[in-house]
Amino acid sequence: MGGQLRRAALSIPATISEGCGKSSSKETVRYLQIALGSASETENHLLMASDLGYMNPDVRERYLGEVKTIQRMLAKLMADLP
Repeated sequence: MGGQLRRAALSIPATISEGCGKSSSKETVRYLQIALGSASETENHLLMASDLGYMNPDVRERYLGEVKTIQRMLAKLMADLP
């Protein structure tokens, strides 16, 4: 569970970086969508970890808040691209 959570979370900035290196806005948006999917996967793993007792609910809420912020930033970035 911890490994999947780490991989999903680390995939977000890596995918954003890769997308920013693309030559067209359309390609960049596609990578940002993939990063958004990784953020959703991270959110799911946080919920599961908490439900299974691996994570304190207060810690879960703090991390979920951070993931939600990232999701909003990605959505805004996609909307602002030409």
